Amino acid sequence: MSEIKVNKITPRTGTTITLGDSGDSLSIASGVALTDFTSTGIDDNATSTALTINSSGNVGIGTSSINSKLDVRGTGAITLNVGSTDGTSARLTLDATNGDASGGDFPLLLSDGSDLLIEANNSTSDAEIRFRNNGSDAMRIDSSDNVLVGQSTVSTSSPGTIITQSGKSYHIATSDIALALDRKTTDGKILEFRRDQTVIGEIGSSASVPGLYVGDDSVALTFYNDNNIILPSGGSSLNKNGAISLGNATNRFNNLYLAGSVYLGGTGGANALDDYEEGTHQVSITGGTSGSASVGDNATRLKYIKIGNEVWVHGEIHITGISSIDGTVRVSLPFAVADTSDLAERSVGSCALRNINIRDDAVQVTPFCYGGQSFFTFRETIDNAVWQDIQGAALSSSDEFIVSLQYTTS
Repeated sequence: MSEIKVNKITPRTGTTITLGDSGDSLSIASGVALTDFTSTGIDDNATSTALTINSSGNVGIGTSSINSKLDVRGTGAITLNVGSTDGTSARLTLDATNGDASGGDFPLLLSDGSDLLIEANNSTSDAEIRFRNNGSDAMRIDSSDNVLVGQSTVSTSSPGTIITQSGKSYHIATSDIALALDRKTTDGKILEFRRDQTVIGEIGSSASVPGLYVGDDSVALTFYNDNNIILPSGGSSLNKNGAISLGNATNRFNNLYLAGSVYLGGTGGANALDDYEEGTHQVSITGGTSGSASVGDNATRLKYIKIGNEVWVHGEIHITGISSIDGTVRVSLPFAVADTSDLAERSVGSCALRNINIRDDAVQVTPFCYGGQSFFTFRETIDNAVWQDIQGAALSSSDEFIVSLQYTTS
C-alpha cells in the first residue's frame, strides 16, 4: 500500500488538485476531524449531485436550485416516507415558530393548483385519518369513511357531528341547539327538501309576516309569531286565503280541541260557533206554588244537544209519585232560557201525554218556555180563549209524557 504524509498542500492559483483517478476510493480514518471544509453537496457516486446544502442551511434533494428550507424534486410519484423501525409512532412535526413546537400557523400550499391527497395506508383495513388540536382528537375520518367531529367512534347518543359515507348526518348537542341555519338579508328558503332531485318541501322565512313557513309554493303553513296565529300560505307568500283544506273525505283528522270559536261561512260574530255539547239532563218536576212530583222507571232524563246558543231536548219521562204539587207544572231544563226584550226567546215544541188530565176545550198541548226561566210548562191552547198551563192537580203517579223542544239559551 502506498502512503504519503504531508502537512499542507497548496495548489497554485487557478489550478485544481485531483486526488485519485476514476474508480479509486478515498478513505478518511476514524477519528480524523475535517476543519474548514466546504462542499456544495453530496454526490451519488456518479457524476451528479444527490443532496445539496446551501449557505443558508436550505436542503435540496434532487435539485441545486433550492426554493425553500427543504426542496425535493424528481420524476414520477415522489414519496416522503417517515417511519419507525421499532414499532413506535412516527411523527412529522411542522412548526411555524422557532422550532420549539409551540404553535403558529402552518399553511399547506399547492402552488400549481394540483389536488391535495391525504391517504391513510390502504393496506390496513382499519386505518383512519385523524386531526388533533393540543394533543386531543378534534376530527377524524374513520375506516368506513365517516367524518367524525368531537367523537372517536360513531355514536348517535354522544355530543358531536357525524357525516356518513352514505349521506346521512347527525348533529348531537347537550343542552343546546344541535343545528343553526341563518339566511341573511332576504326572506325565503332556509332549508330545502328533495326526493330524487325534485324539491318536495321547504322551511323558510316568510316574506309577509314575521315568522317561519313550512311547506312549498302550493301548500304551506306560516307561523305568525307576533300574533300567535298559524296562517295558510304558499311558500313565503300569504296567497292561499280559503284555498287550503284540512283533511279530505278519506283522510280525516280525529279530535279537534278548541278554546275559542269556529267561524263557518264568514268572519263575523254571527258566523262564530263557540260551543257544542251533548248530554243528558236529570229532570225535576215542581209546582209553581209548592210541592213536586217524583220520576222513575228508568225514564228520568232528557237528552240534549247544545250548538252555540241553541238547545234541543227530547225524551220520555214517567211520574211515579206526587208530593202535594200545586200551581203550574214546571219541568226543569238543562240550560236557562235566554231573556230578550222582544220575546224572541219564547219557544214551543211538541209532546204526547199519557193519563194526564187536560181541559175538555183544549185543542192542543205544547211544551212552552220563556225568557230567564230554567223550566218549561205544558201550555193548553183553548178554542177561542186564552191559553192555560196545566196545573199540578192534573197529575197522578201513573202519568207519562214524551217531549221535544228547541230553545235559545244565553
